[in-house]
Amino acid sequence: MSALRVMILLILICVAAVEAGEHKNRTPYASAGYPHKLVVNTELPLKWIGMDPDGDNIEHVWTIAQQPDGSKSVIRTLSNGMETVYLGAPGKYVLTLIVSDAYSSASDDVTITVVGSDNSLPADPGALDQESFLGSDSNTNGIRDDVERYIHANYGEHPRLLRALGQFAHSLRVLQISSMRDPDTSTALEGVVRAESCLNYVEPDSQIKTEAAVSVAAEMSNTMDRFSLILDTQYELGYEISGSSIPAPNGTLPNKTNCDFQI
Repeated sequence: MSALRVMILLILICVAAVEAGEHKNRTPYASAGYPHKLVVNTELPLKWIGMDPDGDNIEHVWTIAQQPDGSKSVIRTLSNGMETVYLGAPGKYVLTLIVSDAYSSASDDVTITVVGSDNSLPADPGALDQESFLGSDSNTNGIRDDVERYIHANYGEHPRLLRALGQFAHSLRVLQISSMRDPDTSTALEGVVRAESCLNYVEPDSQIKTEAAVSVAAEMSNTMDRFSLILDTQYELGYEISGSSIPAPNGTLPNKTNCDFQI
């Protein structure tokens, strides 16, 4: 082989090696989810979205970027693979999600506001409680413990709305239980309609009451099994639970007498 051909071959080999070493990488995508507002001493499941546009394998890690002084917050992985964070003091928390491939990484922050509690609230049932369809109701008031804590954290400064949302959550739980045990859910459905009528009376602002009720319904359906039953329930009702249809199509106008508490 001539010297010229050897030189050309070596050049081609070098170019190919350089091109092979150049990985035109695109940065992964990371989403840490939406802000949360919770009651102190809550264990929050961490939900995230990550992907790589090049199809590369990705890894992720959570860190606590900001927390109140003296807070004993811990990120852990449960036996079922679920990641959670325990929030041990009132205040503002910032959690950072980092998603990386072999070449680069992306990050996203989520803010969590933690408020104080009172002795009337049930203890946090923990993330493993989500494995149970109905969840726990330790104080037997008919409201799932995690939902009761959610309502208190987000609407505790509005006593009447707080109680109306409690009635609404209770009516949905009764409907869920009834749907599991009895094909005839008419009585339970009446309870939901009464709860929405009370909500209409307590909160005349359409946007506020709709957003509040939708958020509670979403909290009631925070697992796939619970979400599926909510969908079945909406089919039974014939309209979207606490959606834009408030007041309900059954002529559910604001009515003080439909509230299960004294106003």
